Amino acid sequence: MVVTDDTVTALSHQQHGVRLASRVRAHYGALAWLGLSQLKLQKLCFYAAGVAWGHGAEDDLGELVFEAWKHGPVLREVFRPDGALPVVDGAPFSSTTEAHLADAVTVYGLISPWGLCEQSHTEEPWIEARKLDQPGRPGLISREDVTEHFKRKFVGAVQPPEHLVDRDGPRITHFAKSPALRRA
Repeated sequence: MVVTDDTVTALSHQQHGVRLASRVRAHYGALAWLGLSQLKLQKLCFYAAGVAWGHGAEDDLGELVFEAWKHGPVLREVFRPDGALPVVDGAPFSSTTEAHLADAVTVYGLISPWGLCEQSHTEEPWIEARKLDQPGRPGLISREDVTEHFKRKFVGAVQPPEHLVDRDGPRITHFAKSPALRRA
């Protein structure tokens, strides 16, 4: 499938989230030995989108709406009550966006699912959206808040995620040198 600007515009809100999840899964391949649960996929989608948006790919990903659930950000269209992962062969985004997604998955993919849950609880957009929760209706995480948050996060010296060091010890030592996280 060749994706043009017209195709992206025509994709439904649901398809944008599933396409992102598909691309995140594609980039996760080298880390498959770590396992990929639905919890981890949801958080990786949030971080991949955040890194891409923070580096200027606001339009390339299409309309994504993350909700502030108890265990972190969730794309409802990717969530499956049975815990199954969506199986879709999503068309790649632009090469620049794909590079940002790949780098986010390479770094954040090293964190355990629950470590990612804890990490997401330190991010301002999730914290602010949780304040807007209504009973039975999670707060929506603003794309603008995510974009600005990740722009700030990657200005100057890149700081490693706090939960990159799990209870078992460090998983990576050169996070700040990851090339795409420093891309302009």
